[in-house]
Amino acid sequence: MPFAHYQVAYEHPFRAAEVNVLDTHITFEMNATPEEGGDKDNTLALAHTHASRLIDAVNAYLETRA
Repeated sequence: MPFAHYQVAYEHPFRAAEVNVLDTHITFEMNATPEEGGDKDNTLALAHTHASRLIDAVNAYLETRA
């Protein structure tokens, strides 16, 4: 059971990320959809960048609670 749960809204192509902060790790699901006719590889690269930033932000938050 997570002790914190976040829903983070993103502008297109990132619709939302569901984030669960657990005792030992962070899980999240991100829905990344390329624009019509868009570059799938570029969309995945952007999703990875946003995911990394999201993890950094949650880790920083957890450090303030320690």
